[in-house]
Amino acid sequence: MRNILFHSVSRGYGAEPAKGSYAPLRRWLGALGMILVIICLFPFGASGQPDETFRIGFTSSVFGEVNENDALAAVRAWSQALVRERHISAVPISVVFNNLSEIKAALTGKSVEALNMTLVEYAEVRELVADNAIVFGVISGSITEEYVLLVNRKSNIEKLSDLEGRTIGFLSSVRASLAPVWIDTLLIREGLKPADTFFGKMTTDPKVGNLLLSTFFGKLDACVSTRRGFDIMTELNPQTGQQLRVLAASPPLVPLIFCFRKGYESPVRDQILKEISQWHLSVAGKQSLTIFQTDSLEEQPISCLDNSLNLLGEHKELTAKTGTRQAESSKTDSIGAGK
Repeated sequence: MRNILFHSVSRGYGAEPAKGSYAPLRRWLGALGMILVIICLFPFGASGQPDETFRIGFTSSVFGEVNENDALAAVRAWSQALVRERHISAVPISVVFNNLSEIKAALTGKSVEALNMTLVEYAEVRELVADNAIVFGVISGSITEEYVLLVNRKSNIEKLSDLEGRTIGFLSSVRASLAPVWIDTLLIREGLKPADTFFGKMTTDPKVGNLLLSTFFGKLDACVSTRRGFDIMTELNPQTGQQLRVLAASPPLVPLIFCFRKGYESPVRDQILKEISQWHLSVAGKQSLTIFQTDSLEEQPISCLDNSLNLLGEHKELTAKTGTRQAESSKTDSIGAGK
């Protein structure tokens, strides 16, 4: 059996990550990043036929704050332990895209077969990808995330407009990638300024606990967390849950997906989908999914994206009507950096 082949258009997989570096990797691999692990587990030449190249693209945004080289090296390490269980003849090549122009060029030029990307990115290239065979990561029985805008009960903040000029914190996670768009939409919908000019300062942190505690102790006036993260923190520290109040909550949203290029048809595609849906049934698969904080992976209809696409559509329409810019982070600092 030959070794797994890895290739990155931008940098390649590089050296093994330093000890202790897997914690942040688990954050971005926790949902659909796990797709990369699965696809890279396929042995070559299993059927005795010439191997088909399968090029999977990843947008740099799904890596979050993790170095791309470290991420791909971690995938390589995990795949070596699990490769013996897969039986698909394909040569997986990973490609990293840094912007929408690169993604569109790859899809129109048919130089990539599948993509793992955020919903914001998907909305911009949806006409170039297949509207079926869409795969989602399942966490606690759900493929979606809900966002909550939290404030301290001791503050005098009673409504959204009371946050003007205040400091707000956002979760810097791919699972929270739609949170800035949601907040921006809430503000403009109520006739307020867009987020980048409405708030006095926006900060980010990769840890939900830091955001919640910063709001609890008054370092932040408000924060945006995932509902799941808030619930877990409340269970661990009931006082935090009692002190923080939900000022607004989003509908269930799908933050990222794995999909195929429009027009791509191949037995490998069907085999990949079969492996993905059954991955959690194998011992090695179940163990790896647990490690990467994902319960299972499943194919779902495109209708699952309705809430997310409606939000993005409304945001685009509102910003166009008001002449405001799209949600951005020009005034965003990192809490973890002590700013």
